[in-house]
Amino acid sequence: MKKGLIITAVVLIVAGIALFTAALVAAGFDLSKLSGENYVTNTYTVDEKFTGVSVKTSQTDVIFKLSEDGKVKVVCEEREKVRHSVTVENGTLTISAVNKREWYDYLAIFSKHLTMTVYLPSDDYGSLNVKTDTGSVAVPVDYSFDSADVCTSTGSIVFKAKEVGSLKLKSSTGAVTVEGCAAESVDVSVSTGKVVLSSVDCGSFVTNGSTGSVALKNVVASGSFKIERATGNVNFDMCDAAEITVKTSTGNVKGSLLTAKTFVAKSSTGRVSVPDSVSGSRCEITTSTGNIEITVKR
Repeated sequence: MKKGLIITAVVLIVAGIALFTAALVAAGFDLSKLSGENYVTNTYTVDEKFTGVSVKTSQTDVIFKLSEDGKVKVVCEEREKVRHSVTVENGTLTISAVNKREWYDYLAIFSKHLTMTVYLPSDDYGSLNVKTDTGSVAVPVDYSFDSADVCTSTGSIVFKAKEVGSLKLKSSTGAVTVEGCAAESVDVSVSTGKVVLSSVDCGSFVTNGSTGSVALKNVVASGSFKIERATGNVNFDMCDAAEITVKTSTGNVKGSLLTAKTFVAKSSTGRVSVPDSVSGSRCEITTSTGNIEITVKR
Protein backbone atom coordinates (compact mmCIF):
# COMPACT_ATOMS: atom_id res chain seq x y z
CA MET A 1 0.00 0.00 0.00
CA LYS A 2 2.69 2.44 1.03
CA LYS A 3 4.79 1.47 -1.98
CA GLY A 4 1.86 2.26 -4.29
CA LEU A 5 1.39 5.69 -2.68
CA ILE A 6 5.08 6.47 -3.08
CA ILE A 7 5.01 5.51 -6.75
CA THR A 8 1.90 7.66 -7.30
CA ALA A 9 3.55 10.62 -5.58
CA VAL A 10 6.69 10.27 -7.70
CA VAL A 11 4.62 10.10 -10.89
CA LEU A 12 2.70 13.25 -9.90
CA ILE A 13 5.93 15.11 -9.10
CA VAL A 14 7.48 14.11 -12.44
CA ALA A 15 4.28 15.13 -14.24
CA GLY A 16 4.30 18.49 -12.45
CA ILE A 17 7.92 19.12 -13.43
CA ALA A 18 7.12 18.18 -17.02
CA LEU A 19 4.14 20.55 -17.12
CA PHE A 20 6.16 23.40 -15.59
CA THR A 21 8.99 22.82 -18.08
CA ALA A 22 6.50 22.83 -20.95
CA ALA A 23 5.04 26.09 -19.69
CA LEU A 24 8.54 27.61 -19.48
CA VAL A 25 9.28 26.58 -23.05
CA ALA A 26 5.98 28.03 -24.25
CA ALA A 27 6.79 31.29 -22.44
CA GLY A 28 10.26 31.46 -23.96
CA PHE A 29 11.74 30.89 -20.48
CA ASP A 30 10.35 34.29 -19.39
CA LEU A 31 9.09 33.58 -15.86
CA SER A 32 7.09 36.81 -15.75
CA LYS A 33 4.73 35.36 -18.38
CA LEU A 34 3.70 32.72 -15.85
CA SER A 35 2.52 35.32 -13.34
CA GLY A 36 -0.85 35.82 -14.98
CA GLU A 37 -0.34 39.60 -14.88
CA ASN A 38 -0.72 41.77 -17.97
CA TYR A 39 1.92 44.41 -18.73
CA VAL A 40 1.71 47.56 -20.83
CA THR A 41 4.05 50.42 -21.79
CA ASN A 42 2.58 53.91 -21.53
CA THR A 43 4.02 57.29 -22.46
CA TYR A 44 2.92 60.37 -20.53
CA THR A 45 3.71 63.84 -21.91
CA VAL A 46 3.94 67.01 -19.84
CA ASP A 47 3.46 70.52 -21.24
CA GLU A 48 3.17 72.52 -18.01
CA LYS A 49 6.18 74.25 -16.46
CA PHE A 50 7.65 72.96 -13.21
CA THR A 51 10.74 73.34 -11.05
CA GLY A 52 10.65 70.31 -8.77
CA VAL A 53 10.35 66.58 -9.43
CA SER A 54 8.70 63.98 -7.18
CA VAL A 55 8.48 60.23 -7.94
CA LYS A 56 6.80 57.61 -5.76
CA THR A 57 6.58 54.05 -7.02
CA SER A 58 7.25 50.53 -5.74
CA GLN A 59 8.71 47.73 -7.89
CA THR A 60 10.03 49.92 -10.68
CA ASP A 61 13.47 51.23 -11.63
CA VAL A 62 13.51 55.01 -12.06
CA ILE A 63 15.92 56.27 -14.72
CA PHE A 64 16.34 59.93 -15.65
CA LYS A 65 17.52 60.67 -19.20
CA LEU A 66 18.28 63.81 -21.16
CA SER A 67 15.43 64.83 -23.47
CA GLU A 68 16.93 65.32 -26.92
CA ASP A 69 14.00 67.40 -28.20
CA GLY A 70 13.56 69.48 -25.04
CA LYS A 71 10.16 67.95 -24.25
CA VAL A 72 9.18 66.29 -21.00
CA LYS A 73 7.82 62.77 -21.12
CA VAL A 74 7.63 59.73 -18.87
CA VAL A 75 7.77 56.26 -20.40
CA CYS A 76 6.52 53.60 -17.99
CA GLU A 77 6.49 49.84 -18.14
CA GLU A 78 3.47 49.07 -16.00
CA ARG A 79 1.23 46.35 -14.71
CA GLU A 80 -2.23 46.68 -16.17
CA LYS A 81 -3.63 47.26 -12.68
CA VAL A 82 -0.79 49.51 -11.46
CA ARG A 83 -0.56 52.59 -13.66
CA HIS A 84 1.12 55.89 -12.85
CA SER A 85 -0.34 59.35 -12.45
CA VAL A 86 1.80 62.07 -14.07
CA THR A 87 0.75 65.62 -13.20
CA VAL A 88 2.17 69.02 -12.28
CA GLU A 89 1.12 70.04 -8.77
CA ASN A 90 2.23 73.31 -7.17
CA GLY A 91 5.14 73.64 -9.58
CA THR A 92 6.33 70.04 -9.08
CA LEU A 93 6.27 67.25 -11.64
CA THR A 94 4.54 64.56 -9.58
CA ILE A 95 4.68 60.90 -10.62
CA SER A 96 2.95 58.37 -8.40
CA ALA A 97 1.74 54.79 -8.69
CA VAL A 98 -2.02 54.16 -8.77
CA ASN A 99 -2.60 50.64 -7.50
CA LYS A 100 -5.89 48.96 -8.43
CA ARG A 101 -4.88 45.38 -7.68
CA GLU A 102 -7.09 43.10 -5.63
CA TRP A 103 -5.73 40.80 -2.92
CA TYR A 104 -5.56 37.83 -5.28
CA ASP A 105 -3.35 39.78 -7.70
CA TYR A 106 -0.57 39.63 -5.11
CA LEU A 107 -0.46 35.83 -5.27
CA ALA A 108 1.62 35.87 -8.46
CA ILE A 109 4.98 34.19 -7.86
CA PHE A 110 6.90 35.59 -10.80
CA SER A 111 6.84 39.29 -11.68
CA LYS A 112 8.46 41.22 -14.49
CA HIS A 113 11.13 43.77 -13.62
CA LEU A 114 9.76 47.16 -14.70
CA THR A 115 11.43 50.43 -15.70
CA MET A 116 10.29 54.04 -15.68
CA THR A 117 12.27 56.50 -17.83
CA VAL A 118 11.84 60.21 -17.10
CA TYR A 119 13.01 62.41 -19.97
CA LEU A 120 13.91 65.95 -18.84
CA PRO A 121 15.70 68.83 -20.59
CA SER A 122 19.09 69.80 -19.19
CA ASP A 123 18.30 72.46 -16.62
CA ASP A 124 18.57 73.67 -13.05
CA TYR A 125 15.73 72.25 -10.97
CA GLY A 126 14.52 72.81 -7.45
CA SER A 127 13.92 69.69 -5.38
CA LEU A 128 14.23 66.08 -6.50
CA ASN A 129 12.43 63.45 -4.42
CA VAL A 130 12.41 59.80 -5.47
CA LYS A 131 11.08 56.87 -3.46
CA THR A 132 10.88 53.29 -4.72
CA ASP A 133 10.84 50.01 -2.81
CA THR A 134 12.65 47.40 -4.90
CA GLY A 135 13.69 49.53 -7.85
CA SER A 136 17.00 51.20 -8.64
CA VAL A 137 17.46 54.92 -9.35
CA ALA A 138 19.83 56.58 -11.83
CA VAL A 139 20.36 60.34 -12.21
CA PRO A 140 22.79 61.47 -14.97
CA VAL A 141 25.16 64.43 -15.19
CA ASP A 142 22.81 66.64 -17.20
CA TYR A 143 20.97 68.22 -14.27
CA SER A 144 21.42 70.46 -11.23
CA PHE A 145 19.17 70.48 -8.16
CA ASP A 146 18.75 72.72 -5.13
CA SER A 147 18.22 69.55 -3.12
CA ALA A 148 17.84 65.82 -3.79
CA ASP A 149 16.41 63.07 -1.61
CA VAL A 150 16.46 59.52 -3.04
CA CYS A 151 15.30 56.46 -1.10
CA THR A 152 15.07 52.78 -2.06
CA SER A 153 14.94 49.53 -0.11
CA THR A 154 16.70 46.89 -2.20
CA GLY A 155 17.67 48.83 -5.31
CA SER A 156 20.90 50.63 -6.11
CA ILE A 157 21.36 54.40 -6.50
CA VAL A 158 23.64 56.07 -9.03
CA PHE A 159 23.74 59.87 -8.73
CA LYS A 160 25.81 61.89 -11.21
CA ALA A 161 24.06 65.27 -11.33
CA LYS A 162 26.66 67.97 -11.85
CA GLU A 163 25.52 70.16 -8.95
CA VAL A 164 23.22 69.80 -5.95
CA GLY A 165 22.67 71.58 -2.66
CA SER A 166 21.68 69.07 0.00
CA LEU A 167 22.03 65.46 -1.21
CA LYS A 168 20.45 62.63 0.80
CA LEU A 169 20.62 59.03 -0.45
CA LYS A 170 19.22 56.03 1.43
CA SER A 171 19.21 52.32 0.58
CA SER A 172 18.88 49.21 2.71
CA THR A 173 20.69 46.57 0.67
CA GLY A 174 21.60 48.36 -2.56
CA ALA A 175 24.87 50.03 -3.50
CA VAL A 176 25.09 53.83 -3.60
CA THR A 177 27.35 55.65 -6.08
CA VAL A 178 27.96 59.41 -6.34
CA GLU A 179 30.16 60.60 -9.18
CA GLY A 180 31.36 63.93 -10.58
CA CYS A 181 29.14 66.00 -8.33
CA ALA A 182 29.51 69.33 -6.54
CA ALA A 183 27.35 69.38 -3.40
CA GLU A 184 26.90 71.46 -0.30
CA SER A 185 26.38 68.29 1.72
CA VAL A 186 26.24 64.56 1.03
CA ASP A 187 24.43 62.22 3.44
CA VAL A 188 24.39 58.51 2.57
CA SER A 189 22.59 55.96 4.75
CA VAL A 190 22.79 52.24 3.97
CA SER A 191 22.40 48.99 5.88
CA THR A 192 24.36 46.41 3.92
CA GLY A 193 25.20 48.21 0.70
CA LYS A 194 28.46 49.52 -0.68
CA VAL A 195 29.11 53.28 -0.84
CA VAL A 196 31.30 54.73 -3.59
CA LEU A 197 32.13 58.42 -4.13
CA SER A 198 34.29 59.56 -7.04
CA SER A 199 35.39 63.08 -8.04
CA VAL A 200 33.08 64.82 -5.58
CA ASP A 201 33.54 68.32 -4.15
CA CYS A 202 31.35 68.95 -1.14
CA GLY A 203 30.92 70.90 2.05
CA SER A 204 30.55 67.73 4.12
CA PHE A 205 30.11 63.98 3.74
CA VAL A 206 28.33 61.73 6.25
CA THR A 207 27.62 58.02 5.95
CA ASN A 208 26.60 55.23 8.29
CA GLY A 209 25.66 51.59 7.92
CA SER A 210 26.02 48.05 9.22
CA THR A 211 28.00 46.13 6.60
CA GLY A 212 29.57 47.04 3.30
CA SER A 213 32.59 49.03 2.20
CA VAL A 214 33.07 52.77 1.72
CA ALA A 215 35.38 53.87 -1.09
CA LEU A 216 36.27 57.51 -1.75
CA LYS A 217 38.38 58.63 -4.72
CA ASN A 218 39.24 62.29 -5.39
CA VAL A 219 36.69 63.45 -2.84
CA VAL A 220 37.37 66.79 -1.14
CA ALA A 221 35.22 68.39 1.57
CA SER A 222 35.66 71.92 2.84
CA GLY A 223 34.09 70.70 6.07
CA SER A 224 34.14 67.17 7.42
CA PHE A 225 34.05 63.45 6.63
CA LYS A 226 32.08 61.42 9.18
CA ILE A 227 32.08 57.70 8.37
CA GLU A 228 30.64 54.95 10.55
CA ARG A 229 30.51 51.27 9.53
CA ALA A 230 30.19 48.04 11.46
CA THR A 231 32.05 45.47 9.35
CA GLY A 232 33.04 47.25 6.15
CA ASN A 233 36.40 48.53 4.91
CA VAL A 234 37.00 52.24 4.34
CA ASN A 235 39.33 53.35 1.55
CA PHE A 236 40.58 56.84 0.65
CA ASP A 237 42.29 57.63 -2.66
CA MET A 238 43.63 61.19 -2.89
CA CYS A 239 40.94 62.61 -0.62
CA ASP A 240 40.81 65.40 1.93
CA ALA A 241 38.59 67.24 4.41
CA ALA A 242 39.01 69.87 7.09
CA GLU A 243 38.17 67.23 9.69
CA ILE A 244 37.92 63.44 9.36
CA THR A 245 36.25 60.94 11.68
CA VAL A 246 36.11 57.21 10.86
CA LYS A 247 34.67 54.52 13.13
CA THR A 248 34.41 50.85 12.16
CA SER A 249 34.43 47.58 14.08
CA THR A 250 35.99 44.89 11.89
CA GLY A 251 36.97 46.77 8.76
CA ASN A 252 40.32 48.09 7.58
CA VAL A 253 40.88 51.81 7.00
CA LYS A 254 43.44 52.52 4.30
CA GLY A 255 44.38 55.07 1.68
CA SER A 256 45.87 58.46 0.90
CA LEU A 257 45.03 62.02 1.98
CA LEU A 258 46.14 65.26 0.35
CA THR A 259 47.31 67.34 3.33
CA ALA A 260 48.90 66.81 6.72
CA LYS A 261 46.67 65.96 9.65
CA THR A 262 46.90 65.57 13.39
CA PHE A 263 46.22 61.85 13.59
CA VAL A 264 44.45 60.06 16.42
CA ALA A 265 44.36 56.41 15.29
CA LYS A 266 43.42 53.42 17.42
CA SER A 267 42.89 49.72 16.69
CA SER A 268 42.33 47.02 19.29
CA THR A 269 43.94 44.11 17.43
CA GLY A 270 45.04 45.54 14.08
CA ARG A 271 48.15 47.34 12.82
CA VAL A 272 48.30 51.14 12.84
CA SER A 273 50.46 53.06 10.36
CA VAL A 274 49.90 56.80 10.00
CA PRO A 275 52.27 59.77 9.50
CA ASP A 276 53.86 61.29 12.59
CA SER A 277 52.44 64.69 11.74
CA VAL A 278 51.36 66.89 14.65
CA SER A 279 50.07 69.72 12.46
CA GLY A 280 46.97 70.16 10.38
CA SER A 281 43.34 69.42 11.12
CA ARG A 282 42.22 66.44 13.18
CA CYS A 283 41.88 62.97 11.66
CA GLU A 284 40.44 60.46 14.13
CA ILE A 285 40.24 56.80 13.09
CA THR A 286 39.00 54.04 15.37
CA THR A 287 38.57 50.34 14.60
CA SER A 288 38.38 47.17 16.69
CA THR A 289 39.91 44.37 14.61
CA GLY A 290 40.95 46.14 11.43
CA ASN A 291 44.22 47.68 10.26
CA ILE A 292 44.79 51.40 9.79
CA GLU A 293 47.18 52.49 7.03
CA ILE A 294 47.10 56.13 5.92
CA THR A 295 49.58 58.16 3.88
CA VAL A 296 49.73 61.86 3.00
CA LYS A 297 50.60 62.76 -0.57
CA ARG A 298 51.72 66.36 0.00
